[in-house]
Amino acid sequence: MKLTDFCVYKPHVLMMRFLFFFLLLSSSVVVAQPEPETPELSDYNIRKTVLTNIDRDRDSMNERLQGRINDLETRLKNIDMSINESANVNQRLTGMVDRIKTIEDIQNATMLNEVATYQGNYQTALINLVSMERELQPLILFQASRDFYMALGDVANLSDYAGFAQWWSGFKQHADRNKTTHPAFAMASSAIGIATTFATGGVVSGPVVSAVMMGVTEYIQSMRKQDEPLRRQSTEMLTLITTVSQFAHEKGLVDNEWEAISHELEELGKLYKAILERNLLLVNLQAGTFQSRFSADSDPARRLQFLNELSATAAKVVAEKQRQSPGDWKATYHYEMMAVQALRIRFGQLALRIVEHLDHYEKLTNRYRSNPVIGTKVSRIGPKLDQLRLVFNRTFNPTDYIQSAETMYRVY
Repeated sequence: MKLTDFCVYKPHVLMMRFLFFFLLLSSSVVVAQPEPETPELSDYNIRKTVLTNIDRDRDSMNERLQGRINDLETRLKNIDMSINESANVNQRLTGMVDRIKTIEDIQNATMLNEVATYQGNYQTALINLVSMERELQPLILFQASRDFYMALGDVANLSDYAGFAQWWSGFKQHADRNKTTHPAFAMASSAIGIATTFATGGVVSGPVVSAVMMGVTEYIQSMRKQDEPLRRQSTEMLTLITTVSQFAHEKGLVDNEWEAISHELEELGKLYKAILERNLLLVNLQAGTFQSRFSADSDPARRLQFLNELSATAAKVVAEKQRQSPGDWKATYHYEMMAVQALRIRFGQLALRIVEHLDHYEKLTNRYRSNPVIGTKVSRIGPKLDQLRLVFNRTFNPTDYIQSAETMYRVY
């Protein structure tokens, strides 16, 4: 058995589950390496610019149409008063014709107002949907998370502590030589032998380590007085194994929280991909065109132009659907708007859970920061955890995701 099979913790394994979501997001599109952007041309601000324009145009149209509706309703009241007050039959007949025409005009303006609202809402949904993939920036998050988890794993890497590798070799040989005469060495030797089955998980806790610690204790007790330097070293190594084992155990409890989170991330990734495919189809946009003109385009000005064109297309398809199917034109777009809104809210809520999870890691590192055995290594984790939290909050902004999703549509 290699020493690293027993003592090296492999921190990147759990994070791969986390990154699975982002790989799903980009599985149908190639994400270009982002070029340096000014704040005005960041992906967040590009999306915000387009959404602001959508809101402005929708509100302007709603205001004009609602003003016309109000004028027509006032006219209708005046017509009704004129009809009621007039004793002239011809005037009453003319008033009835005007009344019918005014009601038709009100109905038409009301329909146009509703269409304008749906156009703006679907434009908002589509722009928010297609923008998610670039805003998540999996490559940036991966770099920050990898640095953090590598530093976290280094704490549990026994072979990286001064003197451990050489001492471990001597202890292993001693245990093998004496396993037939001492039960503690037999258990330790057996544990060392089966530790390779746990190598992929980098286990540094549990029954295997307990057996090894019993063997080390026996090893210390069997030493003679002239072995005092080795006794002191072995005592230090036993303390090291005990401390690292406890740290790994507590860290494992935090790691286990990723199970539910990673499952939810996988589900959201699949859902995002399905919703994106449906909506690209609704606006007659080929996935290849979306990839080349937006996902893989490193020019923010061109991406802004694409989103503006996509927004205009979304408005056109809603208007065309209403013209072709005036009786049931709203259902499709209403469903997609609700799907996008629910997706963004779910992701925002999950992002908040991830923030809480990072808080648990912070509490763990704080408990061991002053530990005389592993405190030096643990203290190196703090800046990397801070960097991960900074990148995460800047990239995802969970609160913004939730708040913007809850208020992303106008109610007609």
